[in-house]
Amino acid sequence: MISTIIAFLALLLSFITYIVHDRKLKKQESQLNDYQLRLMAQNEDENKKAIIRAKVDKPAGGRKTLYICNLGKAKARNLTVGMPNPDDVYASNPSFPQTFDEILPNAHREFTLLLAEGDDELTLNYTWEDDYSKENRETQTIDM
Repeated sequence: MISTIIAFLALLLSFITYIVHDRKLKKQESQLNDYQLRLMAQNEDENKKAIIRAKVDKPAGGRKTLYICNLGKAKARNLTVGMPNPDDVYASNPSFPQTFDEILPNAHREFTLLLAEGDDELTLNYTWEDDYSKENRETQTIDM
């Protein structure tokens, strides 16, 4: 009789342990699935974005080369590069604002700039389209 009670209690304890453990595992699995879905959606969005940035090659003298780069994973379309004060900088070829049909991922366009003495920064305004948005806008200030 006592052995039957002990066996029954052991079986009951095993069943309760299984239920508690199973609930914890299901909760963790649900959290992991939610995280993976958010991560996949974020990666999908990143694959649709073009990231436009400029950098300047700084050799001695007033002549500088400006590189407009697409650092994103998507093609930038209808890109316009402008300046708030285009008369302050002389771009030898071409003048600003400048428009491009497209810039592929990890590609760039370059300009030669002639700067006046004392020019220590350059502000550029970008507008473009990509697969994520039709109206992207960005302003970047570059130390010269």
